[in-house]
Amino acid sequence: MVDLVLENESQQPFNYDDLRVYGRGEDDWEELLSGTVYQGQKLLPSGELQTWSLKIDADSSQTQYEYGDCDSIRLSGTEYEEYAFALGGKLRSAEEKRDYVAILEVADQ
Repeated sequence: MVDLVLENESQQPFNYDDLRVYGRGEDDWEELLSGTVYQGQKLLPSGELQTWSLKIDADSSQTQYEYGDCDSIRLSGTEYEEYAFALGGKLRSAEEKRDYVAILEVADQ
């Protein structure tokens, strides 16, 4: 289990509306989960945190990628060792939306 934390260090609210998950295949990134997971935009006020819980179960016999709810992600039976989490959003004063990406490498234990 890993927690992904977004902290709004700006002086403005941050609006976001989607979270996508990618796995790195042999040659390129493959989209595992996509689409808007929120009803409309979510607002993260200045100075606040948003946390998502991520559970990766590589030993599962069934491959399944799913959002548990708005604050959790489950990846089961996956063969990937690297994941990217892309969050689309913008500061209130920004003209266009941007993707903010975190990359996570999973090591064998």
